[in-house]
Amino acid sequence: MHAYKVLNGGRSEFTGLEWPLPDAGQPGQWVHADGPLALCVNGIHASTTEQLPHWLGAEIWEIELDGDVVVADAALVASRARLLRKIDAWDEPARRRFAQACLERACAIAERYPAGEGLVDNVRYAMNSAAAAPAGYWTAVLAGESDTGRRAGRDYDEAFLRERANQAQWLRRELQLAD
Repeated sequence: MHAYKVLNGGRSEFTGLEWPLPDAGQPGQWVHADGPLALCVNGIHASTTEQLPHWLGAEIWEIELDGDVVVADAALVASRARLLRKIDAWDEPARRRFAQACLERACAIAERYPAGEGLVDNVRYAMNSAAAAPAGYWTAVLAGESDTGRRAGRDYDEAFLRERANQAQWLRRELQLAD
């Protein structure tokens, strides 16, 4: 199963694991996880394109998952995986374009929900520092809050996830990601 892994300098920001990188067109070596798989507890975590906006970082890699794979709402968790290729299109200009797209969306939402202007400032700050992940997060928060007037509950979660789905579409289109 192919999915995506977010790294920074070839290293996981959550575990610190330095991943074996692909070389000369060949996949990286397999990485194995022992024990029962559990989201945020044990296993190799990756994401589908739809889940990717929740995990954005400096690098996006295409990864091959094998063995046991748990499919959760937030991520995929596998017993073994290897990196296939870096998504070179996810570079500094792409991160800036993503953050800019989030800012434009946040401003459009705030036009109909003026109470969200403070959240637009959060997106603007993230965009100015090319911080794609916070720009996406704050835009989704604003989308959820503008639909419900609060930051909790089923309706909020649905609106938040709709905005994340819009962001996944942007990533799919701009980075030419496959599902």
